[in-house]
Amino acid sequence: MASKLPVVKQVAWLSLIPQIILLVIIFSVCSRFFPEYPYVIGFSIYFIVFYLLRTLIPSCHRRGVKLFRKKRYEEAIPCFQESYSFFSRNPWLDKYRFLTMLSSSRISYVEMALLNEAFCLAQLERKAEAIGKYETVLQRFPDSEMAISALKMLK
Repeated sequence: MASKLPVVKQVAWLSLIPQIILLVIIFSVCSRFFPEYPYVIGFSIYFIVFYLLRTLIPSCHRRGVKLFRKKRYEEAIPCFQESYSFFSRNPWLDKYRFLTMLSSSRISYVEMALLNEAFCLAQLERKAEAIGKYETVLQRFPDSEMAISALKMLK
């Protein structure tokens, strides 16, 4: 089911290079140990690793996004707050997300969590809180195009 909510995905194309290198390494190892089906097994291993990393590490964030897409904004807010706390305590996971979660996102999970929380607040018509959250985003990420645009729309 496609969501009618605006979702913006910004890709950091250079982050795909380490992922391609990882895939080549997996194929090389598989061709040595499984010469009959190196690509099938290699892709299988890659996608299992991809799925596990993208599911387990940002679990709070993913739960928030699911609630967000169902328009359950009040329930999504604590998930994004928990995601923000988790990635603030573990900044290396976020900084190296292209390896730790095989994520090609241009913006960090910390920024995404704050932006998503602000969006939820705006959808709940808690305008002052949403503006405050977007301003918090701009304090931490002064070049956040999404926060700048959202603030213009809210003010």
